[in-house]
Amino acid sequence: EEAQLKHDVATCLANLTACKYASAVVEEGAIEACFWLTLQDCLGLTTAIFRETSIVIRQLTQHNVLGPQAAVEDKILAVLIKMANYEDRDVMMNTAVSFYNVFGYEKARRPMVRKG
Repeated sequence: EEAQLKHDVATCLANLTACKYASAVVEEGAIEACFWLTLQDCLGLTTAIFRETSIVIRQLTQHNVLGPQAAVEDKILAVLIKMANYEDRDVMMNTAVSFYNVFGYEKARRPMVRKG
């Protein structure tokens, strides 16, 4: 039941970050939500949750306006590292693109390097 709820939340975030409500989603803590979604294994739904979460991060980091804001969020590095270590091709591809996007923002480079 909890795993299904997490999957539903991840799907909602992916849909919301793809529409006009993306800025509200970032302001309300989308990156923080992604952190909690990827924190523990959810049995049969882990891959689906990670795929949706990687889509959220990718959509946010490639957004012209929201990208720089998302790139400096406190928990984004933890989410990216967690997703980068997940062995699913789609998740790894979205994560690689997100890392590329994040490092494209000047204000995000130095904090990312300091955090590891």
